[in-house]
Amino acid sequence: MLLQETIGTLGRLAEVKDHETLLRAARIVCARFPSARFVIGGDGPLKERISDLILNLGLEGKVRLLGEV
Repeated sequence: MLLQETIGTLGRLAEVKDHETLLRAARIVCARFPSARFVIGGDGPLKERISDLILNLGLEGKVRLLGEV
């Protein structure tokens, strides 16, 4: 049986929350566990930067930005 693991975080998309490190870790996790998925709930000044990083790291379809929750 295949399991899909989902890892998530909630928080304002701001520098202090360091979502960039989470995304870099997500790339490593997804390489090892292809069914892993990540969700990020929240909004803030770094939304566009985080969206761009998701694309640059090849994580589209693996990481979902939920927006304000």
